Amino acid sequence: MQKRSLLKATKVKGRITNFSSKLFLGAVVTLSISLFFTVVLDSKAIKLPSLFSQVEEVSLNSGTVLIDYDSGLPIASIADVEIDNVKIISQKVNRLKISFRIINHGSQVQPNIKYGVTLIQGDRVSEMPINEKGQKVYAEEINLKGGREINRIVEYVAPSYLKGAYSLWVTAKLPSGVPLGKNRAKGFVSLKGDNQFIEIVPQSCRLMIEGAEVEKEHNMHNIAEGIVVNSQKEKLIGLCKVINHFDEVIEFAPVFEIYSRSSFGERLKYNQTDSDNFQFNPGEEKDIALILPTSMDSQAYDVKVTLKTQEKIVSNPVLMHYILKGSNATIQNITFDKLSYLKGETARINLFWTGPANQFLDSRMTETEVENLTVDLSAINKKDGQVCGQAIKEIDVSPENPPIALMTLPIILNCEEPVITATIKNQAGKVLFQQVSNISENNGDKLFGNRKNIVMLILISLFTITAILTYDDINLFIKHRRQKKINSL
Repeated sequence: MQKRSLLKATKVKGRITNFSSKLFLGAVVTLSISLFFTVVLDSKAIKLPSLFSQVEEVSLNSGTVLIDYDSGLPIASIADVEIDNVKIISQKVNRLKISFRIINHGSQVQPNIKYGVTLIQGDRVSEMPINEKGQKVYAEEINLKGGREINRIVEYVAPSYLKGAYSLWVTAKLPSGVPLGKNRAKGFVSLKGDNQFIEIVPQSCRLMIEGAEVEKEHNMHNIAEGIVVNSQKEKLIGLCKVINHFDEVIEFAPVFEIYSRSSFGERLKYNQTDSDNFQFNPGEEKDIALILPTSMDSQAYDVKVTLKTQEKIVSNPVLMHYILKGSNATIQNITFDKLSYLKGETARINLFWTGPANQFLDSRMTETEVENLTVDLSAINKKDGQVCGQAIKEIDVSPENPPIALMTLPIILNCEEPVITATIKNQAGKVLFQQVSNISENNGDKLFGNRKNIVMLILISLFTITAILTYDDINLFIKHRRQKKINSL
């Protein structure tokens, strides 16, 4: 009934309504064409087709908050990013194509989002840090404006030796290691690998200081705990059970990959010296001890341990997290109010920082003094290399204040593609941490990702509306001529 009334009202309004309807039709056609061009010209703007939406997922996204140790209550929200819509699009043997979406529910621009894919045997989420198989962290960093989302389709190759049923997870973290969200695809990935590898059993691994008594439990530390090491005086030992699943005798040596803060952080250059070789018979299992690298600057690290024979990696990786004692600081997260700035504007920046990495509850070394710190901010326009703004702020390190600095950065030049560098220094001017945020890239704009698309859309709009109106005028002209002929008869 309502539809019929609407149609009747349209007819009564005559030519004005007819003209309006043609404009509306033009707009609809324009929108359809523009969406087509958006997909073709800017792949970053593609929303995944609805055919993926019927697959459910199990979500573990609740935002990231800072918790007070004493009260257990939240102090502040650090980030509010979600991973959802995780789908396995296709699988060919151990090669998978995966789609997922990253959403920023916060109000600020969230830069430096990194993501990774991992497998868990069964669904033992509680043991996820230790029970992960074949983790891959992708190089891309995403910068999401508040309320925006971005879709990704990635390829993941599972290790050829894996056999059995695994749940597949996508995890988002910041390079500092701050967790943002994780989510899994429905069901399980079935793999039929050859099981020919050397297994480092993660649950068996422990860290200890060289010379400590193995028999005493308090000397043995979990590999995810973050044992603190005085690298000037101590050596760190990793102990793990290793099983040779090969059908032959294998000789192998350890390989170390060092990542600042977490496996999602920067990989550091490391010149590995020759280490002890191990030889295992088929099916043999026993414990091995590895001297872990400690020659880096004072900071927290994830060290990925694998085993190789000649130049080929023949084992699963295991991450060992530990901290080198000393003066350091970390920018855990930094957020911005905009993606770009004009001359005369002021950038408003939230910075979440922490002091020495060894200052935490139950740390074996907590005597590192928290120094007075400053944060240097610098914005450069990537397009022309011009400095858009600079600022310096002292950080209040008193323990009664939360480690969050609200900063302003006056913009002196148009900054269309800002690259903002935040650097924490101590009183002596030593750089303790630096975070670079290229916030104009991969920012999840869902509509028209660049000016070419906007210009083309305008041209398409003008052409479409002009064509429809011109067609209407031609029809009116032809009808008028026909009516004139009839009247003349």
